[in-house]
Amino acid sequence: MTWSVLGMRIQTQRTKMSNKLTVDQIKDRLFEVESRYYKGWKENEYWWRVSGDVDSTDRRLWTRYQNLLNKRKEEEQINEC
Repeated sequence: MTWSVLGMRIQTQRTKMSNKLTVDQIKDRLFEVESRYYKGWKENEYWWRVSGDVDSTDRRLWTRYQNLLNKRKEEEQINEC
């Protein structure tokens, strides 16, 4: 990335870190979203995807985290073999 300050060009280097969320981190994020709607029982997938009770942003987050969780679990199973 290049920044320009008073006509001088400054190069910044991004450190290469793993941006990959672990299964536990994904579960924590799912819990955060689900806890906003918790009423004493866990809602099913149909409720999260279709019902009008869920804010659209939370619906997208829930779907994204579910898909990511499934992907990570598949990767773990493949790595174990």
